[in-house]
Amino acid sequence: SEAHDSLVIAGSGDGSVKLYDLSLPPTNNPIRSFKEHTREVHSVDYNTVRKDSFLSASWDDTVKLWTVDRNASVR
Repeated sequence: SEAHDSLVIAGSGDGSVKLYDLSLPPTNNPIRSFKEHTREVHSVDYNTVRKDSFLSASWDDTVKLWTVDRNASVR
């Protein structure tokens, strides 16, 4: 994350995007799991301007905008 050194996002083959906090023990991770894509997520990237948001892209032909504090995509 551009805003938090310990936050990491990961795209998964099941269509989910997971948010991990590396400062926490492994048993407390992931701290959030987002599931709106219907196929594999092939790309995730933090927004370098608005540092609390990120994008995910999937083989379901969608791109989603997320913020770390919401449980659903913004767009």
